Amino acid sequence: MMKRILALALCLALLGGFAALAEDVTLSRDASDFVLLSEAVPDAILEIRYYSTYNFVGDRIDGYEEPLAFLTKEAAQALREVSDDVVSQGYRLKIYDAYRPQMAVTNFMNWALDMDDVRMKEYFYPELDKDVLFPQGYIAEHSGHSRGSTVDLTLFDMTTEKEVDMGGTFDYFGELSHPDFTGITEEQYANRMILREAMLAHGFKPLAEEWWHFTLADEPFPDTYFTFPVNSDSVADEGFQSSEPGEAPTIDEFVEGYFAPLAIVEEGTAGASLKAAQAAADVCAFAMGHGMWDVEENMQTMRDNMLAAFESLDADTQARALEGFNAVRALLDDCLEDYEANRAVFEDAGVAETMDEVMYDPLNRLAWENLRDHTLTMGNDENVG
Repeated sequence: MMKRILALALCLALLGGFAALAEDVTLSRDASDFVLLSEAVPDAILEIRYYSTYNFVGDRIDGYEEPLAFLTKEAAQALREVSDDVVSQGYRLKIYDAYRPQMAVTNFMNWALDMDDVRMKEYFYPELDKDVLFPQGYIAEHSGHSRGSTVDLTLFDMTTEKEVDMGGTFDYFGELSHPDFTGITEEQYANRMILREAMLAHGFKPLAEEWWHFTLADEPFPDTYFTFPVNSDSVADEGFQSSEPGEAPTIDEFVEGYFAPLAIVEEGTAGASLKAAQAAADVCAFAMGHGMWDVEENMQTMRDNMLAAFESLDADTQARALEGFNAVRALLDDCLEDYEANRAVFEDAGVAETMDEVMYDPLNRLAWENLRDHTLTMGNDENVG
């Protein structure tokens, strides 16, 4: 039951993210203010972990199409100053991650729903059960990396020709990763401080839970989350351009991004609730990418395209998509009741307050009602009844 509620709460958090995005942030695929880090900071060494399979998921992450690193021009300039600083001390910067597309964050969220996938647990979260990664904040629906001015990095010692010993690995989930963790050696702690002091001296701010994570304090896009993929075309010439959020998705986009995820749900089968929750997360990510909460002028076009996309499916897929949508709707409608009946479990785990924010936030409920009542109408309420 706890896993089911966590999965559903994750979907509600995503839905709530839509409502928040409509008011507080902007989604953009415009990469014109981004630069290639290897050109802006030529002394840096790149080891892009999410392009590889050596990361907490165990797969290459969606959106990382080439082993490249991007940052906003402002963040890259500041990082160049950091690089010059540490080079003078006998080090180089080694970059694990920089700009992270929203699709990668969604990949992390979907992985967090699959409680059976613990392939990398012994390397990255041996002290934690996977079902606490979301409520304890290790996985979230948005990442500062998607704003383009955050970087994950370490130091490389030019004398030893090895990474500097920081007393813990990148992306380790636990207190060991806190910059001020005292259970490491004096040398390891001093190494963390060399990196930290250099970053702070040139305009970056740290994160209390991760020694490797820094964000430009005066970041140029504090409310914009970017969605363009990590590949060489994205920052070529004038940058990756796309239609503004809010333009109605095309028929093909609806088929791939909306109905296909719903069609994986088989109501009544083993694991149906988890599949339904994952489908909801996928659908939410699709809706977020097209700004579906801010399309008044395009609402009719959006619904026409949705209906055309639905009618283009074969009868079996149509049936499965509708069953999947109804399963998702029923699960989310019942989610609050299930949570209240099992709240003691979350109290015992010390995360009840965090869960309350997710479960009782009116924006979450409003966002779900919008998705349920206005997005999948297909011109006929009987289709979703």
